Amino acid sequence: MPFNLCKPDRMRIALLALMLVVAYGGHTQSWAFSGKDTGLPCPPLADVFVSIPYLWETWVILLAPLVLALRLIRLDGLFNTGPAWFFWAVQALWFYLLACLISLAWQHLTRRIRQKN
Repeated sequence: MPFNLCKPDRMRIALLALMLVVAYGGHTQSWAFSGKDTGLPCPPLADVFVSIPYLWETWVILLAPLVLALRLIRLDGLFNTGPAWFFWAVQALWFYLLACLISLAWQHLTRRIRQKN
């Protein structure tokens, strides 16, 4: 059972994909807030993601536990100023773990509902 806890399935992959799209949209919106003024290049598809409401806020809420954990082990500076691949790899790993937890909670709730009926 413990090895199946994070085994990829359709729900976990779909949740991961959704969270990564939210992360990219939040990153794009943060560029729209401050990156334009600093002269950073425009991210691809910026016109699409800038107009979608609440992507940046959702991204920040999803990342808050990760940032707090990194701060506790004193790696938050690497997350903020490290290479871009590290930033996206840590986010992808974090979002996959969140997808596994959400999937596990969903399976537990549906199992309890079926047992009641």
